[in-house]
Amino acid sequence: MKGICFKEFMFKAVVYGVKTTTCRLADISLESRINDKGNWNILFRPSKYRRGEIVYLKEPYSDDIAIDRTFYKYDAFNDEHRIAHIENPWKNKLFMPESAARFFIKVNDVKLIDLKQIDDFAAEGIQVDALGYHYGTDKRFPTEKEAFIDLWDAINGKGAYDSNPKVWMYRFELLHLLPELC
Repeated sequence: MKGICFKEFMFKAVVYGVKTTTCRLADISLESRINDKGNWNILFRPSKYRRGEIVYLKEPYSDDIAIDRTFYKYDAFNDEHRIAHIENPWKNKLFMPESAARFFIKVNDVKLIDLKQIDDFAAEGIQVDALGYHYGTDKRFPTEKEAFIDLWDAINGKGAYDSNPKVWMYRFELLHLLPELC
């Protein structure tokens, strides 16, 4: 089973059912070539995830073998004092095995699109409160789109949204909720 990573604020948006779509940059295939008219035929590598595929959410974690328990950094109710005796307790989420996962999503739809085609910003995790639109941080914006642009640029680099890259858009549903998060 494949895993997927999110920034902490987006991870929480997925777990709480706010975020149901994610976009990932499409990789250009090495097979892209110039056609007989002198124009580039840009080919993209297949999407990493497929429709119907179950994927686990990766997050920083720590195994405490002494009490046979796994702790998760993104927990709202994390028992920090219970792992205080461990130096650098959090393992990098990139290397989290499926066996340590507690949240899973099912990919329901996959599309290759231009980034600027996105118009369902709420599905991307953009929320609204009395102060404006946001994505789980303290920053507020007057519109959903401005919040999304800032989110995309925060993850992919300043000006990344303006370049309008091709992205794989994945629509998904959360399959597993822990009782304490319901």
